[in-house]
Amino acid sequence: MKIVLKVPITCKKCKSCILQIVSKTKGIKSLTFDDEKSTLTVIGEVDVVNCCRACRPYYIVDDQPGYSCTIV
Repeated sequence: MKIVLKVPITCKKCKSCILQIVSKTKGIKSLTFDDEKSTLTVIGEVDVVNCCRACRPYYIVDDQPGYSCTIV
């Protein structure tokens, strides 16, 4: 199954954090991020809900919310 998520990323540190968080989800075969489109592509036997939950806001920096995602 191929899942494409739109995840707003503002810096390289954010990108590495979100990749680390989502990669812990069981069943992932491939994980790629497109910087231009701000999309995260997940390939494997993965539950879409679990991937979205992993991308939901998990911290606040300078009064700005962390990540949120939408399924593309």
